[in-house]
Amino acid sequence: MECALSGSSFKRVIVVRILGILLSLVNLLAWAQEAPPPTAEEIPIPVGVGREIVELKMISLPKYEWGMGGGVFVLPHYPGSDQTIAHSLVLPYFVYRGDALKVDRQGRLRTDFFSSEQYDIDVSVSGAFASNSEDNEARQGMEDLDWMLEVGPRLVLHLLPSRVSFKATLDLNLPIRWVVSTDFGRVDHRGFTFTPNLIYRHPDTFIKDLTLILSGTMTYATEALQDYFYEVPFEFAKPSRPEFDASGGYMSTSALLGFGYRWDNDLLVFIGGQASYYDGAINSDSPLLRSLWGYSYGIGLAWKFYESDEMSSVTFDPEDY
Repeated sequence: MECALSGSSFKRVIVVRILGILLSLVNLLAWAQEAPPPTAEEIPIPVGVGREIVELKMISLPKYEWGMGGGVFVLPHYPGSDQTIAHSLVLPYFVYRGDALKVDRQGRLRTDFFSSEQYDIDVSVSGAFASNSEDNEARQGMEDLDWMLEVGPRLVLHLLPSRVSFKATLDLNLPIRWVVSTDFGRVDHRGFTFTPNLIYRHPDTFIKDLTLILSGTMTYATEALQDYFYEVPFEFAKPSRPEFDASGGYMSTSALLGFGYRWDNDLLVFIGGQASYYDGAINSDSPLLRSLWGYSYGIGLAWKFYESDEMSSVTFDPEDY
């Protein structure tokens, strides 16, 4: 699918929107921004065990917040590349807690109509940086890889009673996302991804206000996206890069370790790293899949500089902090 875009002002709007989503989507920043939840002493609730408590304490939080987040991230040029590149971003984020609709720091759209103690259904986003093929040995002479955006519904299963215990959380995320790429002159359809993800968060690890984040992810993608990364058309084939026809299916398994430290209510510092493994991938024989291991790491901060005087009454949820 191609959509023509024109006009410099319109391009700037698209750039700002997509970069904003990408920032909130960089996994380290997104997960780290979930601050340690209040203690039971700060928010008293009825006595009970686990998810047997149905009526939870209603608390007041600002209806909306503005902040800035950014950092430096070292990432592979693309999944399976044997070369890395450093990227930096400094962009705003927005939190909204409405009566029916909510927007959190991860850029997710949520509604209470599809939430419960056992699960949430929301809209999640993800993205990837562009890559210049001339800077990559494996892809030299081929077309550049554009900025990528993923968006789609997600089912979140809450496996630990976080909203009651105010302690560790364990969630199984099941997102299905539509993928597009853009050079800000056109938008192209790149298929769909399914990325089941198990994420564990533990507040006050080692010291107060230090949150541990552990995550494991499996990535599956349709042929359109696999073609974009791993297919070698006849016109780009050469002895060191033979023609290759990519297929859809299993892509990789990743593990992430991160820490987020909340300096005060307005400032959070994060650091983390991720390892991805491509052995057994459907396109592991592609000449463009140069490394079975890929490593990413980053460091940065998020600063909340404004919150509204108007408050919203919400059921306690660690992701609201």
